[in-house]
Amino acid sequence: MRSTGPGGLRNELRLAVEDLHLRLDRQVQALDFGQARDYRLFLVASASVVPAFEGALERGGVERLLPDWPERSRRHALRRDLVALGAPWPAAADGPERIADRAGQLGAGYALEGSRNGAAMMLRAVQAGDPALGPATAFLGHGRHLPLWRRFVERLEGEALTGRQVRRAVDTARSVFEAYLLALAPAGTRAG
Repeated sequence: MRSTGPGGLRNELRLAVEDLHLRLDRQVQALDFGQARDYRLFLVASASVVPAFEGALERGGVERLLPDWPERSRRHALRRDLVALGAPWPAAADGPERIADRAGQLGAGYALEGSRNGAAMMLRAVQAGDPALGPATAFLGHGRHLPLWRRFVERLEGEALTGRQVRRAVDTARSVFEAYLLALAPAGTRAG
């Protein structure tokens, strides 16, 4: 059974989701964040995914793993943005009811926290675009002055998991990416 020592889990996750990450990047890059319609589509898609997985993590006790979880949760920021745009709150993406194991929490956390990295570029595009979008940037700007990604990476690098646990972390991370891909697919965005 393969296992990972300290520092290896981040790389394992990065490699294991690379194909999905590239597909998601292409879908997101096809959107014009300076235009209300595209930005709204992105927020509606995010609002179907992020709360579903954040809720599953919370029901699984993620605060034991990540004591700073209240600083990380972004679903309330999404809700404020959708209200500001007059957009509907979407149905939740399919996902687990609860993510209670450490490996699954790390995998979901990797996907959710990693999405912050592209938020700065998206935020600049929104701010340079339609001025009416200005009040709807809580999600993209959430935590931008906090070292949330760095702290999460430190946590990942301190983990040593068995091969089975690594597979669980990978499967959970992939499920977050897959939910985002589905939510951003043309049919999914038309429904929002």
